[in-house]
Amino acid sequence: MPSPDSPFVQCTYDANFLMIFKISCFTRFVLQQLGLIPSDHEYKRRREEIMEAVEKRLQNEINELRRWRRLYSGSEHSGTQASEASTSSVKTEPAEFGFSSGGTADNPLIIDDMSD
Repeated sequence: MPSPDSPFVQCTYDANFLMIFKISCFTRFVLQQLGLIPSDHEYKRRREEIMEAVEKRLQNEINELRRWRRLYSGSEHSGTQASEASTSSVKTEPAEFGFSSGGTADNPLIIDDMSD
């Protein structure tokens, strides 16, 4: 490449020509204004939302691991304690007994076979 002092090189200056570094500096700003890339504020907001979602998922996994640890540590000592801890009794609503399905007032457990 010839040097600028060479007689074969002629430099021309155009006042309308924008330097390349100025174009590259404005490129990100223009793309943000056009909506092609998110603005810094929107990018930070999205990043915070993603971090919150990951934190919530990890917290749920930690809670699940703690629950498993409680269940397994209880089952090592006694199998009945773990099963009792995981079941609960439900009080049923009182219902009036009807003799329409079989049995008598004296012996309600006898069920007549009506298939004949």
